[in-house]
Amino acid sequence: MVCAKLKFKFALFNSITIKKRQLLENVLSLSLVQGTNLLLPLITLPYLVRVLGADKYGLIAFAQAFTQYFVVITEYGFVHTAPRRVSVHRDNDVVLHEIFNSIMIIKILLLLASFIICFLIIICTPRFRYDANIYAISFLIVLGNVLFPVWFFQGMEKMKYITLLNLISKIFFTISIFVLIKNTSDYIYVPLLNSLGLILTGVISFFIITQKMDIKLKIPSKQYVFEELKEGWHVFLGMFSVNLFSSTNVVILGIFANNTIVGYFKAGDTLIRSVIGLLQPINNALYPHISRLAISSKEQATNLIRKLLLGYGSLSFFISFILFFFATDIVHIAFGRQYTETITVVKILSPLPLIIGINSILGLQGLLAFGYNKLFSRTVMFSAILNLLLAFVLTPLYKHIGISYSLLFTEIFTLIFVSYIIKIYAKNSPLYNWTVK
Repeated sequence: MVCAKLKFKFALFNSITIKKRQLLENVLSLSLVQGTNLLLPLITLPYLVRVLGADKYGLIAFAQAFTQYFVVITEYGFVHTAPRRVSVHRDNDVVLHEIFNSIMIIKILLLLASFIICFLIIICTPRFRYDANIYAISFLIVLGNVLFPVWFFQGMEKMKYITLLNLISKIFFTISIFVLIKNTSDYIYVPLLNSLGLILTGVISFFIITQKMDIKLKIPSKQYVFEELKEGWHVFLGMFSVNLFSSTNVVILGIFANNTIVGYFKAGDTLIRSVIGLLQPINNALYPHISRLAISSKEQATNLIRKLLLGYGSLSFFISFILFFFATDIVHIAFGRQYTETITVVKILSPLPLIIGINSILGLQGLLAFGYNKLFSRTVMFSAILNLLLAFVLTPLYKHIGISYSLLFTEIFTLIFVSYIIKIYAKNSPLYNWTVK
């Protein structure tokens, strides 16, 4: 009897240890992904802004911002809803196959619709038609994004595959940049290399999913297709709204200013977002885990969220402090003295690692993991509307400085608003407890 109890306790301990080890592996894998996403672009960014100049770099940034609309459309909120769905049903092969195939069918149909819309905009708008090759090549990023189902690996908690594939893509892009881009006229290769790297990883990921993970491609049932559409709708509205104060800021700035001004802003914005990306892997890796805990043990889930907020807040505050007080040195070293206008952008946006990080935890873990999709969507949509209003008022007057303040004020408002939403509308959930303790 004693022996049996000891065996049971050992098995339970071993099970917990395996889960913790898997969670740690996922966190480390995503940390390596985000570290790569930070380090390699920071290596190529100074080279590109110097070789291409602010004008061509601004044109590429504008094209990427335009393409990002179609990336968001094809993601349809699955970047957040799909990992939770896959995580919850990953032990049920029948449901798992239906989920994967339903999401892929939806994404392919959205890809076709996006291609038609993009084509019409390019041929009907003089500004886009003049640089049609840049916009057409940049659209290939949308195809690569559809082919690379990060959401599936994340939901299955197989982050090592994401790590490997991401490394292949980023290393290919980085080496190619230094080999092929030697002067301003080579700017066309930037979106091309970026697209090809992503498409390559997409093809490899499909091989892994179908051959190694034994997921069969088939026509899904209408029931699951409509279910996935319904599940992702509110998150899609939220994600599209997020895009309104990220990519749309570049588009609005491009409307009221020239490509050079866009280049100044984009250089600083990319620097800030690269730093933010370094801090996100823990939050993203914990999302499927907290989603499962939100069903089995809400108390454990909220305790984990509380620890995440405390740890992230401390680290991100220090980073924001460094960015503000050393902005001049950072910009001169990274981009050169010809990018002096970028210094003010970096200073204005320096609080964003702290603010966006907390917003991300409150939104992703606090709302989506607990199934509050509508509240998440509502929060982000209100923020997007505010950003648009501020952007159209401040950008014509102050150009890159105005759009920077617009982004900062919007994120501050989002932090206040999401906290209010949780406290007012989620009083009956454990979310309320950990936001007011």
